[in-house]
Parts: sequence; C-alpha cells; structure tokens
Amino acid sequence: MNLDTSPTERQSTEMDRPVTMSRRWFWLVLVVMIAAGAYFVMGRIGGRAPAAETSAGHQHSIPVEVATAQIGDLNHYLTALGSVTAFYTVTLIPRIAGEVMQVGFKEGQFVKKGQFLIQIDPRPYQVQLEQAMGQLAKDRATLQIDSLTLSRYRVLVERQVIARQEYDQEAATVKEDQATLMSDQATLDTAKLDLIYCRITSPIDGRIGLRIVDPGNYVQPTSTGLAVITQVQPIAVTFSIPEDNLEEVLSAMRANPKLPVQAYDRSFNKMISSGQLLALNSQISQSTGTIEFKALFNNSDGKLFPNQFVNVRMLVSTQPHAVLIPVAALQHNPQGTFVYVVNSSHSVEARTVTPGSTEGGLVAINKGLSAGEVVVTNGLDRLHQGTKVVLQMAQNTTSENSQ
Repeated sequence: MNLDTSPTERQSTEMDRPVTMSRRWFWLVLVVMIAAGAYFVMGRIGGRAPAAETSAGHQHSIPVEVATAQIGDLNHYLTALGSVTAFYTVTLIPRIAGEVMQVGFKEGQFVKKGQFLIQIDPRPYQVQLEQAMGQLAKDRATLQIDSLTLSRYRVLVERQVIARQEYDQEAATVKEDQATLMSDQATLDTAKLDLIYCRITSPIDGRIGLRIVDPGNYVQPTSTGLAVITQVQPIAVTFSIPEDNLEEVLSAMRANPKLPVQAYDRSFNKMISSGQLLALNSQISQSTGTIEFKALFNNSDGKLFPNQFVNVRMLVSTQPHAVLIPVAALQHNPQGTFVYVVNSSHSVEARTVTPGSTEGGLVAINKGLSAGEVVVTNGLDRLHQGTKVVLQMAQNTTSENSQ
C-alpha cells in the first residue's frame, strides 16, 4: 500500500477532522439530554407512587347536606282548583218606567242594605196616587149612601110597603159598591208601591259595580239593569275533588264537619284567606268523576273577588307525633326504601326505612328511624356504606307543614 499522499489530500483530511468531531459531540450531547429527560420522567413517576398509595390508604370526606329527624304532627291536605263565588248577586232592574233623576252611589263602593242608590222621576206616580185616593173617596161615599138606602128598604119590605125585589136589588148595589171599594184600595196600594219603586235602595250588603245607566236616561222594567251588587263578605269558594277521595273527606267530616280550608294564589306560594268547609254536592259528576264542595270565607279583608280562580288546600287528617324528615333524604333500591344516616364518626350508614304520608316536602317515617338522628338530604350520589362526610345542615322545613 502506498502511504505517501499529496499536499492536497493531506489538507482535505485535516479539514474533515473538525467536522467529524463536531458530529460526535452533537450526538453525545443528544444522548445525554435524552438520558436526563428519561431520568426526570422516571423520577416524577416514582415520586407519585407513594402519594397514590397514601390516597388509596386514606379516603377524603365528602361534603353533604343533612337534616335532623324530628317529632311533629304531619297534616294531610287535599288540593284542588277553586272558583270564588258570591252567595248573593243582585242586578238592579227598574220595576217602573221613568227618567233617572239621581244616582246616589260611587262605582265600586261598598253599600249597605237599604242604602239609597237611584232616584226615578216620581211625579207621574204621585199623580196616579192622588187619583186613586180621589176615586176611593168617591166610591166610599157612594157605598155610604147605598147602605143607608138599604137600611130604609129593609124597614119598608118588613111593612110590605115595597116589593121584595126592590130590596134585593138595593142589597146587590151595596155589595157592588163594596167590591168597587176593594178595587179602589188595590189601585191606591199599587200607586203607593210605584211611588216607592221610584226610589231604588240596595237589597243587600255588598260591593256595587260600574254604573250602567246615567242620569237623564229613560228606563223601564225591560231594561238590562242599572248596576250589579255582589255580596263579598262572607263569600264562598267552590272546588271539586276526585271521587276516590270522597270516603276520606266524609270520614274527616264526621269528626269535624267544618274542615279547615285555605285559599292560595295561582302560584300556590301565598295564602290569600282561610275558611271552613260548608257543604258538598248531592251527586258525583259522571263526566269528570269528581264531587263539588263549597267552603265559607269571612273575607273581612276583601282579598277574594267573585269569579277569581284560587288554589284550595283542605285539611283532612293529621298524623300526630310522627318522625319527620325531608322527602329528599329517601333513596330507593331493589330491596326497598332507605336513607343514609350519619353516625358519630361522621360516616354514613344505609338504613332501610318504612315511609308513611308525605306533605309539604316532609315524609313521616313509620319504621327504621328515630327522632334526633341525622340523615343526608343532598350529595347522595357519591355515597356508599361507610363513606366519610362533612356535614352541612339543610334548611329545616318541619315547621312549614304545621301551618
């Protein structure tokens, strides 16, 4: 082999040597960086393992809302949609014809029985009254004369001075005069009554509505009406319940015929007034399968208006001294109904219970729970037997049901 090289070849070899060294350093640095990265990643993974083992060995507490079981009376209500109905509604229709002279009320005001409302022109009827009085006086005088004549005829017929026929004719004339007086008296009474009808007064206590006829108008008995008066104190509310609840209501009525009834607004959030059951219908509606009830409300504050729709709540029974918890605490599984009870170590126990009646967000527990025990009402989806919990008291709704 020829080891001699030319100057040009030696120069080329010397120039390639730094390039080769640079590549070697690049790969060496790359390998070191990969090794350092792998070491860092393994260190992170290795550092997490004890924390994971610690978490597995120690369970975090879960925040939940709880409520305490309490002893109380659970009221059972029936609810329905009701309509406010007035006991008396009167439309003022004139009994005589005439011009409206005066209106003595303000629209929408409360009026008393006998209070003056409308005056119809009385002058024509005053004239008729005077005519009737004059005719009665005239016919009374005629009767007096004919009665005297009959007395004379009686003496003459006994002495046989006149024929019996003349006496009988005079007796018939007296009877005719007496009948005429009776007719005159009826005419006089009618005229007096018409004069009374000219002054219209309120037949009941109540609220009068808007005026239909203004002064100056001519009215007559065929008119549609002058105003409407509605009794609002007291007032009634009618409502219907399903026939399936009839036996329950009848049983409650035997113990207390005047069951408490409450009227609420449409949203069922605010109670408008309270009253008592008054009566029930004599038959069940075949078309709806319901029976109608009527409740009495004093309505002293005037909050109930005729034809107003309200929600009705009627108390039919009370379960005394029941163990009460919120309905939200109840859970269900194939084995039945259960609740999560929090023990003294702040862990939960799934306990089977027997629920009873439910009302107003509360349920009576007939078996399986005692007063004073704490049950979970919110955060139930993350719980199981023995789960540790952090307690947050829920709002107590027990008092709401006793209202």
